[in-house]
Order: sequence, then C-alpha cells, then structure tokens
Amino acid sequence: MKKTIYLLIIIIVTAYGCSKESELNDSIYVADSEYPSLPKYTEWGYNTFGANYERSTFTYTTDQIPLKITTKNDTLALIFQGRFSNDYTDNMTLRFSFYAPEISNYKDLLRFNDRQINFMDDDVRVEMITDDNTKFLHILGGKFHFIRAQTVFVDDQEEQIVLSGTFSLKFLENEIPESISDGRFDFGINDDIFFVLN
Repeated sequence: MKKTIYLLIIIIVTAYGCSKESELNDSIYVADSEYPSLPKYTEWGYNTFGANYERSTFTYTTDQIPLKITTKNDTLALIFQGRFSNDYTDNMTLRFSFYAPEISNYKDLLRFNDRQINFMDDDVRVEMITDDNTKFLHILGGKFHFIRAQTVFVDDQEEQIVLSGTFSLKFLENEIPESISDGRFDFGINDDIFFVLN
C-alpha cells in the first residue's frame, strides 16, 4: 500500500513539473485593445509577437516555435517564425541579424535591457523567408527596441530570461516601399531555443 502511495506521489510531482515547464514554453495570447488582431505588449514571457504588415498582420502561430536565436562569429540572429495573414495565410519568417560579440549563452542576452538596434546600421541584415523563397530586404528604416530583459525565477530557481520590446521596419519589395509597424514581442528564452553555430 505504501509503495502505491509513494508511486502515486511521484507521478503527480513529475506531471506537475512537466506541466510547469510546458506552460513556460507555451504562447499566451492577450489581445491588444487598439489592434485586436495583434497580441498586447507584455513583459511576462508570453512567447508572442505581432506587427501590422501593410493592411495585414505578421504574427506568431501556435504550431511553430515563435522565436529561435542563433549566434555565429559575433553575429546574433533573432528568427521570428509566424504567419503573414490577409484573406489567406502563409508561413513567413523574419531573421534579424546584427553584430553582438561575446554572446555565448542565452543569459548573455540580459545585456540587451533598454537597447536599440537601428536597421540602417551596416552590420544589420533582415531576411524574409516565405515557403522556399529567402531574400535579404533592402532596408529603408526601422529599429528594434529591447525594452526589457529580465530573469524569471520559479520556486527560487532561475528558469529563463524574458526579452520584451517593439520593432518597426520599412523596406523595398519588388521596388515598392512596404512597412511593418506597431511590432511587439515578448519571449521567454532558455537553452531550448538558443543555438551556438560556431
């Protein structure tokens, strides 16, 4: 009888631990009051992003991991995976790459607290990936603003860091100017989505 009770307790504790970890990796959608098709700007690690793209939106999806981060040769890349949506939906990825030396693990991203990246800087590249088509964008303006970088503790244990901020982008698409505006992101980051490619 005691063995059965101990086994039951171990199963419950294991299930609770797994669900807690899973919850930290899930996306939580809270609608923006001004732009209901976009997630509200938050700083809670909700694993969401969204922006107005011309008269449509570019947002995270629940069937893809919304952010992956790579570092290689002092270049950091933030890979936003989501969907471009209008009357139809297409998967779309934006890869933002910029010079960021001495980033060797996800905890080093805490130094981005209240930091801005200007897309017009020489070391910044933005790639758009749709289906099998990958292209570097001809940037006309825009910036990333990492508003907040913070550590998240669960039961006094460091679980992840949260990066939250805003972005906007102007670029040429087939020689026609386009814009992505009102962008916002809020990601919980740990080793699962951080990749060293050196």
